[in-house]
Amino acid sequence: MVSETPPITGRVFPGSWLDHLLHDVPILDQAGAPLNPYLPHAEHPRCLVAALDHGNGAFKGVVRDANQPQLHTRRVVSAYVPVPPSVSGSEEMPRTFRVDEGEAFRIGDEAIRQKGRAGDTLPIGQTAERLADARQTRFVLAFLVDMLIEAGYPEGYYPILLGFGIPNDEFDREGGQMTVTRETRVVLSRLREEGTYRVVADEGTRTTNWTLKIVSLAPLPQSIGSFFAWGRGINGRVLTGDMTGVRVLDIGGGHLQDLDIALNARGGHHAYGGILGDGTVVIAEQLRLMMRQSQRFPRARFSVAELQQALFTHQVQHGGSFVEIGDLVEDAIQSQGQTIIGLTLPALQDTRMFLLWTGGGAALLHEQIRERSRVVGRSEQDYLVVPAPLAPVLNAVGIYVHTLLTFRRGRANGSSERG
Repeated sequence: MVSETPPITGRVFPGSWLDHLLHDVPILDQAGAPLNPYLPHAEHPRCLVAALDHGNGAFKGVVRDANQPQLHTRRVVSAYVPVPPSVSGSEEMPRTFRVDEGEAFRIGDEAIRQKGRAGDTLPIGQTAERLADARQTRFVLAFLVDMLIEAGYPEGYYPILLGFGIPNDEFDREGGQMTVTRETRVVLSRLREEGTYRVVADEGTRTTNWTLKIVSLAPLPQSIGSFFAWGRGINGRVLTGDMTGVRVLDIGGGHLQDLDIALNARGGHHAYGGILGDGTVVIAEQLRLMMRQSQRFPRARFSVAELQQALFTHQVQHGGSFVEIGDLVEDAIQSQGQTIIGLTLPALQDTRMFLLWTGGGAALLHEQIRERSRVVGRSEQDYLVVPAPLAPVLNAVGIYVHTLLTFRRGRANGSSERG
């Protein structure tokens, strides 16, 4: 299973955010004080900093832990299911959400596990298409509340400075700068400008009430998040030194993305990227085929979300219990993993660039990536495969880093940036 951390292959900068996470080190500023989870903004004097990687296969998020000077990372598979009114709320039950008095629903594993339902897979595609589905917006808000609960925050009112990761190809280059495409900009502005959202989280014996105000929503290319987490120190110091170029290969659930980052001696960078092909969804579809061909699951129906999650858990729900399918998962990974890695062959052969492998697929294909790198003659100092379990969430970590440092700079300059 992917929960075991493989050996670290490649270059990790001491003092980077990735280094702190790998070694579970408290995050302190230069004065030795714990990282402050809040920053001031022109609209609110005390805003919580958070990040969301709006992935197709799963949502990933980051916030500082409420009680410890460490980051809390959260990954929730992109599954959503409405929940009928409960017969009784007197006993503990899976966490159920309601946004602005709308329908009750569950997300992630609890959506997959709900009796009689496989969990609705949310749409795969561009941000504008996905957020046009009302379920997707509700999922975003429920995910934020779910993350705050797990990170130890009490119920209440939270103005949020939100870094928001979107696919690399939803940015255009204008005047040397990366700008969000018009369609994506419109839908993200709507999410921020809708105002205040009220979310109820019901766990049967305990109900909590949350009010979220997205004060700023700052979009970033998803893949650049891993670059920031890998190449920046806790106080924002650039750690890449005299390096000239990094290429991020980001194997997500829906897509295999790449991002070319040109570095200069002053610590600046220019980035451009796109989509090379499908991500781990092709492994999930291969798993579906293998399960249908096996005698154990001849007519079973599984959603894409359920199969994507099974790639990590090696389990599916069948016949009223969880069934181990590790053998089928490994066969599916071996079958389609090389297909995904084959799309990256030009990048592997271009030794001018350092390669940074990230995303959930990097965790699944860690050994295959190492072997292909060895075959093409890359040394272990020429690339890094982000180890599990950080690979699926590192984009979100870096988006958090960028958001935090951006608003810190705004405060130091005597201004607050607006989303």
